[in-house]
Amino acid sequence: MAELKNLKDFFPVMLGILREDEVIPFKLYLVLTANKRIILFRRDEDTIEQGFKDIYAGKGLTVFYVPVADEQKYVAYIKSLQDKKDEDVAIEVLANLEKKDPTYEAPFEKDPEVETPPPEEVTVTEEQNIKLQESFKNLDSKDENKRKEGETQAQELIEAIVLEGENKKSLFTELWQDSKKDELQGHAINIATYACVFGLGMGLISRDTLKNLAMAGLLHDLGVSQIDSDVVRIPQEKRTPRENLEFHQHLQFTLEMILPLKMALSPELLKALGGHHEKFDGTGYPKHIKTFALENICQILSMADIFDGMIRGHYDGVKRTLTEAFQTIVKIEKSKIFPQYYNPDLFNKLVKWVETNADTKILEEADNIVQETVSAGVGHKAA
Repeated sequence: MAELKNLKDFFPVMLGILREDEVIPFKLYLVLTANKRIILFRRDEDTIEQGFKDIYAGKGLTVFYVPVADEQKYVAYIKSLQDKKDEDVAIEVLANLEKKDPTYEAPFEKDPEVETPPPEEVTVTEEQNIKLQESFKNLDSKDENKRKEGETQAQELIEAIVLEGENKKSLFTELWQDSKKDELQGHAINIATYACVFGLGMGLISRDTLKNLAMAGLLHDLGVSQIDSDVVRIPQEKRTPRENLEFHQHLQFTLEMILPLKMALSPELLKALGGHHEKFDGTGYPKHIKTFALENICQILSMADIFDGMIRGHYDGVKRTLTEAFQTIVKIEKSKIFPQYYNPDLFNKLVKWVETNADTKILEEADNIVQETVSAGVGHKAA
């Protein structure tokens, strides 16, 4: 045990990142912050033994530290696990939720004697369509005050559509109202709003599905509060590999934080939370799900996330209008032989809907994304 002189010489890693029966190429320390002491817990080239996670999680030890000097070794270790399609701790938590909740997966067969009521559908009135178009026009303005006005208009619209008939004391309603009051939650309520708007644009009219999208938006970044704020402030495209790995841990934190709510959250909502950082080409996280195995609800939440990031300047430091954000996403997808982020059918459908309602032209060649995917030899199916 030694005196802890400067914690900046170390970076945190979560217990779940470590793989049992795998050799670690870096030193692993336990930090006792209250006593200002640091303990060498495992040496480089030690093997993480079977039962390691159960033992130390049971003792409340979930965070360890790696010296900054071993950063490249740690990055190589994580990449080697990703190459093996290994799962990180966020998916372990999600899997545990599935196992503990027997209703997580719908049964293969339904009892023919039990009638399932049809899902409640939402209806968007002509007046609401006009308000949506007004919000789009404001979001497409270079004036920041106009863009904020557009965000508020869209929020009020989705609140009127999705919260209609909702119990005023429900978890959903309380989360929505709390997010409206807290400026720090602006990103969360924007994701909830855009996810529902995009869902409507793609033809989703089930109130339950739209509600799940909204709830997922409100909850999706809870775990960011547990990440170093300096890392969180760095735009996505400007983070180093180590900063990205640290930021990716927020998904695990989010799922851990909602564990007490698991019985109040639907399977569809949990899937959206666990999969909204996956990408169509398989380079997302944590499961590296790719192509059409990636569910639409995950993709819609992801679209809302990256769209808001581009509007706010959190993607690469550049603030964009509505049209510019979509142009950027299309440009990214067009620059790849294989689409990076999204199912091209689904994304193309959204592009056309936004162009129609926002009276804007996103890109002439947007329609070619689907054809490029087909030409690349990928199986094609309708969204």
